Amino acid sequence: MLLLGIDTATLTLSVALVERLAGEDRLLERVVEPPPKPHSSLLPGVIGEMLARRGARPSELGAIVVGLGPGSFTGLRIGLATAKGISYAGGIPLAGASSLAAMALAAASSMQDGTLLVPALDARKGEVYCGFYRVAGESVVAEGPELAIGPEKLMELLAEKPGARVFGLGREAYAPLQELPAPGTSVRTPDAFALVRLVRELPGYSKGSTFGLEPHYVRPSDSEWTLKQKKK
Repeated sequence: MLLLGIDTATLTLSVALVERLAGEDRLLERVVEPPPKPHSSLLPGVIGEMLARRGARPSELGAIVVGLGPGSFTGLRIGLATAKGISYAGGIPLAGASSLAAMALAAASSMQDGTLLVPALDARKGEVYCGFYRVAGESVVAEGPELAIGPEKLMELLAEKPGARVFGLGREAYAPLQELPAPGTSVRTPDAFALVRLVRELPGYSKGSTFGLEPHYVRPSDSEWTLKQKKK
């Protein structure tokens, strides 16, 4: 089965074409495009060229897996809209997965079993998006909800979690987090191949499930926050 992974949670675009046979995932091709080129102009061409190099058409995809964030609101909407368009046009099943969990899974291969991973992305406004994931064999298990919190609050939580590995763009964005021990991984942004690997049971196609899939923003958008302030 041919699977397409898309993550647009950060300014770095990640797209992967994966072959799944008997439950095993094999990476066929991965494209990572760093900023400043916008996802809206890159994504259709990257997907089309990737499929063309394999002699495949979008209709031959067995499923699409898209990153649901948390991350850039605009980026997430672009990735999800693109994935929904391909899904609807070809009747292709669409699934979503956490972009932070994908970071954790990508980092897990270089960690000991049981290590607590804390992938972090810059959420702006003095906050990071972060999650807590325990390495369990070849997978990761979430320990609690994903959060949007300030670096000082994250440091308080980490004081109760000795040995946790904090990594990603969120770590790099704030001085207190930069003082933490080296993370032991080079993962900085979500990886589309890891995103596909997260989804072990693929859904069937339905229009309702495709268009019902929504990003996981974690915190209110700027417009929602402004509206809430006006109502006070």
